[in-house]
Amino acid sequence: MSLQPSAWQTNPLLLAVVVFAATFGESTATLEAKDALVGVGATNSDAVAGSPELPLVYDGPRLARPKAPDGGMPLSPGVQNLQISRSNRKPSAFFGGQAGFTYQHHQDLGVWKHRLYAVWDMTLKDEDTPPCRLVYATSADGFNWSEPKDLFPPDKGWNMRFYFYRATNDRMLVFAAAPYKTESERMIEKDKKSFLVREITADHQLGKIYTFIQPGLKRPPYFDQCNDSGFVAACREALNNKLLLEQQDYGIMLGDRRMKWHDSANWPGGKMGGLGNFWIFGKALCFFHRQDGALVSLSKLGFVNLSTDEGQTWSQPMVPNTLIAGTGKVWAQKTPDNRYAMIYPPQRPGPRFPMVVTTSDNGITFRDMRVVHGELPPPRYAGKAKDTGPQYLRGVAEWAGDATEFDKTAIWVVYSVSKEDIWISRIPVPILAEAKDPVHDDFEAMALGPRIADWNVYAPLWAPVRIAGDSAKHNRYLELEDRDPVDYARAARTFPRSVAGDISFRLSAAQSDHGRLEIDLLGEKGTRPVQLSLDEHGRIQARDGERSADLGTYKTDDWTEITIKVKDNHFTVMRDGKELLKEAAFTESSSFIYALSFRTGEYRAVGAAKMPKQDLANSEEPSPQTIYRIDNVTTSHLKRSP
Repeated sequence: MSLQPSAWQTNPLLLAVVVFAATFGESTATLEAKDALVGVGATNSDAVAGSPELPLVYDGPRLARPKAPDGGMPLSPGVQNLQISRSNRKPSAFFGGQAGFTYQHHQDLGVWKHRLYAVWDMTLKDEDTPPCRLVYATSADGFNWSEPKDLFPPDKGWNMRFYFYRATNDRMLVFAAAPYKTESERMIEKDKKSFLVREITADHQLGKIYTFIQPGLKRPPYFDQCNDSGFVAACREALNNKLLLEQQDYGIMLGDRRMKWHDSANWPGGKMGGLGNFWIFGKALCFFHRQDGALVSLSKLGFVNLSTDEGQTWSQPMVPNTLIAGTGKVWAQKTPDNRYAMIYPPQRPGPRFPMVVTTSDNGITFRDMRVVHGELPPPRYAGKAKDTGPQYLRGVAEWAGDATEFDKTAIWVVYSVSKEDIWISRIPVPILAEAKDPVHDDFEAMALGPRIADWNVYAPLWAPVRIAGDSAKHNRYLELEDRDPVDYARAARTFPRSVAGDISFRLSAAQSDHGRLEIDLLGEKGTRPVQLSLDEHGRIQARDGERSADLGTYKTDDWTEITIKVKDNHFTVMRDGKELLKEAAFTESSSFIYALSFRTGEYRAVGAAKMPKQDLANSEEPSPQTIYRIDNVTTSHLKRSP
């Protein structure tokens, strides 16, 4: 691993204003040139990983295919991605019978009294433009979510970088920025100086609204006027929690107590690190404690700095040249098994995909980049400042509730996709680089519902993935449903990386006259060396190199067994014990296979999602339902890849 300084670290003259565009055609050289525009540093070639000069590093390769939705990187085994709010322009009761808000973003996650809380903001169509609604939803299991409700009255509370604080007296506070402009003006982070607070009570109700910071003539009463001493004590404790308040951009909530690096006068030469004058240090900070007890700060663009006195003083922020992070946020935390996870879109300055996780034993050296969310559905609504991809991710901060109280076997991360839909990911712990054991899944021991052990799941609200059952035959199976006109359901099962082996499964479709199911074996760099499909004409197809091979018809609700035998970059397909395709050539070259994928729609290629100039037609009503069932998934005779 090279720790040589990047050009920006030795030549501040490379700092420049960069105009951002989420383009897809940039060369590696172009991306590297943009990397060099970030920051002002003090790191040199002798910097030691873990020191104030280099608080953390990523030791591993960059994205294999930066333009692809998954970056050409392997899946993190067992991650489930679940959509919890799908924006829609249709009028609804929630919006008073008016057209729905299609911009959803600026989310955060908390845990309170055994429930997971997600908060985000909604605007009509553009970022940071009133009218605004700050809403929340809750879940007792992380898989089934309530309908959104207003956290603060409509247009009375605006978005922030964080929303939760659980005080030591067991009171849960939630925050909002107080409105300060008219509907024609955009909300700007540096201008948000008055903040509101209210309590979530033990029975999950919302308390009275008070002003938390900077009272004004038109603001609610200051919190110390509340006659509930416990609430007042919780607010005072929050005011004294510098890490909590430092999360807001530029430390604006802390005033004179903020980190000195928010002031460019404290930087060498008086120039703050960043990209131009807007993308600078101090946007969307998060914090975690390393194994050695040191406190690490992370913010947009991959800025990192270190404190050994609990945030009283901080080393100069720098960007490790091995950490490629952009404007879509970086999140890091300790995991329930006392390891560390860092989650982010690893491209700078953009685009904001895929969402990956890297892991560390000590919070210093992170390795094993794996995909958490590698899907890129087409954005449905036009709007200003709407970047595509999963972004602005946040987990449960140290002060936002006891995450292990909710789930000791996973971490949860909330994020928006293209700033119009809210998603949550469950990342099982331990976070593995690859599956260790062969697959023998008959699903009989799994509970009915959306929690599916060991499977990677991508489940929009209109395309759920779940364990279902045939009560008459006492059989349980994996079911993919799809009613989404522009998206699909997907489920994938990882297995040990292998150069040869047999992969078998049983398959049934609830219809044979519409819909599509694509079945892939996944290989290196996001390739699909083996590709099968069920088409809308009732036929099963396979790709034999560049040609299409017919594997016969399928009938509604009939089960068929498929076995794929892989050897020497070729594959053989058997159906119900009969060989139908022999030694077909891989469709895409790969030196190994590592996962079996089922998807209820066509594969989305490189650069498929771009922000539309006008709303996408025919996306606001469900399409005709399709259902596919998978059972008895096994891998055998695996020859492990070296």
